[in-house]
Amino acid sequence: MRKRDIFSEVVIVIFFLLLTILFTYPLTENFGKAIPHLGADPLINLWILLWDDHKLLSDPMNLFYANIFFPEPLTLTYSEALLAEALLFIPFFRATGNPVAAYNFVLFSSFFLSAYGTYLLARYISGRRIAGILAGIGFGFFAFRYTHLSHLQLLFTSWLPFAFLFLHRYFAEERRHLLILSFGFATLLALSSGYYAAYGGVLLIIYFLSLLLIKRPPLLKLVKDILIAIIIFTPVLLFAFYPYYKANSTLWLKRSVRENIAFSTSFSDYLASQSNLYRNILGGFRVKESLFPGFAIYFLAFYFLLFGRKKKDIIRKEALFPLFILTSVAFVLSLGPVLRGSNIKLPYLLLYRFVPGFSGLRAPGRFGMFVIFGLSLFAGFGGSFLLEQVKGWNKRLPLMVLLPMIIILENISIPLKIDRPDMKIDPVYRFLAERPGDFAILELPLYHIPGGNLHYQLASRAHFKRLVNGCSGYLPRSYLLLYQQMADFPSNSSIEYLKENYPIRYIIVHLDRLGNEGKGKVPSREKFLSRLTQFQKDLKKEAEIGGTLILRLMNGGRGEKIRRFFPGFMLRGRKIALTTRGEGEFRLILNGVEIGRGKTAKRGGTLFFALPKRLIREGRNEIIVKGKRGEIDISSIIPY
Repeated sequence: MRKRDIFSEVVIVIFFLLLTILFTYPLTENFGKAIPHLGADPLINLWILLWDDHKLLSDPMNLFYANIFFPEPLTLTYSEALLAEALLFIPFFRATGNPVAAYNFVLFSSFFLSAYGTYLLARYISGRRIAGILAGIGFGFFAFRYTHLSHLQLLFTSWLPFAFLFLHRYFAEERRHLLILSFGFATLLALSSGYYAAYGGVLLIIYFLSLLLIKRPPLLKLVKDILIAIIIFTPVLLFAFYPYYKANSTLWLKRSVRENIAFSTSFSDYLASQSNLYRNILGGFRVKESLFPGFAIYFLAFYFLLFGRKKKDIIRKEALFPLFILTSVAFVLSLGPVLRGSNIKLPYLLLYRFVPGFSGLRAPGRFGMFVIFGLSLFAGFGGSFLLEQVKGWNKRLPLMVLLPMIIILENISIPLKIDRPDMKIDPVYRFLAERPGDFAILELPLYHIPGGNLHYQLASRAHFKRLVNGCSGYLPRSYLLLYQQMADFPSNSSIEYLKENYPIRYIIVHLDRLGNEGKGKVPSREKFLSRLTQFQKDLKKEAEIGGTLILRLMNGGRGEKIRRFFPGFMLRGRKIALTTRGEGEFRLILNGVEIGRGKTAKRGGTLFFALPKRLIREGRNEIIVKGKRGEIDISSIIPY
């Protein structure tokens, strides 16, 4: 590459970086302090990235057994795992130690990489930088992104243009590593979002087949190269998506056709915008999917399709048909299973019924992102063709400046709404971090609206112990049942319910939050403290730190038979520790099979029993301690 070309590329990189700073204003000046804040989703995503950082480098095989909604398994599958985003988050977080700055770096990258990747693709197809610049601005910064600022996974379209770029290069050069790179970026797109895994996967297959109709490499070599790429990336995709399949087979998270219709686009969505220029004019159509990229993008795209497509040397001849098919198919699929306002059935219904995974998705309108991707590329080619019709640099240069400026003005929507999340780690969480072992905790007040648990969830990054509380895209039934049972806590019924169903060690009571009507399922502070004195044998006060009470649940029991339940992931590779008081004999039974016997001494102590792997179930496991003589007194039963 010549020095002039290198200089030009550096200038374009700087240009897209400056545009990213402009379109995300005032994020840059609050980079380590605030995030674009539209509800709970950004904070859930921040916690997911912190969990990815915690597990991917230390215990990746248990990544999806997140520490929320204990004792439910595979709780990371309740939301997107954000594995591709984690590849950017983790090194930045490790370098700075600032989770907010690392989150903003990922968000910042989603704008820049989407724009620059589209620039590279359009420049490769057309051979013209101006086509790349216009296409990069159109796709990297169009106003749809502002309505999804809280959905980091939907912003991360960054890998899409790179997948297409290397696919085109493979068909042109027939070198295996280019196809592997294309598959690699397609895999990153899938790891960014489940929607892009499904929708992008379908469109990439259609695009690939369209290319094959025009340009056919040697069949044997093509099959061999595809098989090698599949062998390389299939284990990655299985690691990322098999837990979702496994969780879905238990929870049956199926979306209805009616939901899909509600989240489909209508024709008016492609005229809806939340940009500064059009918000008051075009913002009222539909806020959920504002897919209007601006009149300039539409004009330039259709100008090219009407007048420029037949001209030689405007774009590579093998690109036009696949891009047109991609954009058209994405548009039809974005309309959903049934055309809104009618009974006309559409092709998306076939995907919903027959393609695995589609029945668990509810927003066909997100195909609209791929429509704008295709239109932005055509607009780039159209802008380049238009400029070539203008004779003389004195006329062409102003138009070269004007076209990008119009696209920018039609899409910019600043300032962003930002908020400073409470990232403070209270002393109580440092106390938990200092306690050895992997145990479970419950924090009170217990919130019916899971967003109330977000503070607990984010603060758990200090210790990552198992947390009964949680906030995610799905609320398990066990949590709702617990919320009902805790109405009169502390009481005999609520304590026994906890002992039987939740093998937790500590109950953290935030006294300053008690009695917030409608938010937490606990009584007022005074009522709670007066009740607490009646249950000192079951709830042992461990510490009080800064107005927060730490209670240890003595989760054993007294009698001839004590029964407790534990999830399989908590028992694998562990022993059971029985802490006893008083004299007696007992048998230990796991899922109906006796695994040990023992005697308890008067002075008490702790006994350990190995758990046979063959007896441990994936879901709920029943452990019974049965007395042989008289009553037994077990103060705690915990995995160790």
